[in-house]
Amino acid sequence: MARHHLRFAPQILTRLGEELVPHPDMGIMELVRNAYDADATECSIELVNPARPGGSIIVSDDGHGMTDAELTSDFLLIGRSRKPSSPFTRSGRRRVGEKGLGRLAALRLGRRVKVTTRSKATPGVQYTLAIDWDELDSAHAVEDVALELRDVPPHARVGTRIEIHDLRQGLSVADVERLTRSLTLLTGPFQTESTFKILWNQTAFGYEDLTSAVTDEHLQWAEFHLSGRLGEDGSQSAELRDHQGHLIGTATAVDLRSVAAGGRRRATADDGQRLFSSSPAAKFDLWMFNLNPRHSVALRDSIQPTSEIKSWLADVGGVHLYHHGLRVQPYG
Repeated sequence: MARHHLRFAPQILTRLGEELVPHPDMGIMELVRNAYDADATECSIELVNPARPGGSIIVSDDGHGMTDAELTSDFLLIGRSRKPSSPFTRSGRRRVGEKGLGRLAALRLGRRVKVTTRSKATPGVQYTLAIDWDELDSAHAVEDVALELRDVPPHARVGTRIEIHDLRQGLSVADVERLTRSLTLLTGPFQTESTFKILWNQTAFGYEDLTSAVTDEHLQWAEFHLSGRLGEDGSQSAELRDHQGHLIGTATAVDLRSVAAGGRRRATADDGQRLFSSSPAAKFDLWMFNLNPRHSVALRDSIQPTSEIKSWLADVGGVHLYHHGLRVQPYG
């Protein structure tokens, strides 16, 4: 009995890539998440002439890199996710990458791709992989085109570098705005102790009007700052401060129980400071901005938020959930 296998026309790559991931920034973000899953501490994004066709996108990281087996069994295997069987990385991070569709969309932004990787497991060898999408697109079936994996003497650091050359179309201002906002929110605009940093300088990309920095200095325009803490033992606390950092009030688990009961319940000596017997540690921060300062007593005599601050709030405002320093999107 003759055996046959399913084969795929190159057009399926378009269906899986561009059509399921409509915006290029989503594909680039997937490459950044892949760097996080590789336990990288830094991920660098470089755009070369991205506003017009023919430009390049380069994403590199200092993660654990890939062996030849990982390149063939994971990187080149579209649609397979390691999260169900291995939800955590080697360093204990929870994996955030998807099933490779975002990565595929990013790789197909250009006509040529070069992957360079050096693994911590095999530091004495470096692998390079080249993909010519025009050759693949003109083939009868995807599997008819063999991809050559080369091993060369190492000259780069441990990690992975993905170069996407000859962009099919330039990134629009809207694309870069979305990418800027996504990168800003991925590690949190207010976090300084994150173990994962994204490095990029959009002033070099020809988008000078999008270069407003996201720093803690913007928080000086907040009228109030509410912070809450939940301990691993279930203890809770909260405090409210004004725009000058002066403490307005505090609350404990006892106070919160009383409020939850509509103020009808009295705290007793055995209430303690816990609402839960055990819980994961968490913190909550809410900065409240008054965009109508004429009605603000606290800020009436100070310099008011500028249009730049208001635009910044439109980009990073809202509620965002972070787990181990990385944004959870969506919430769960």
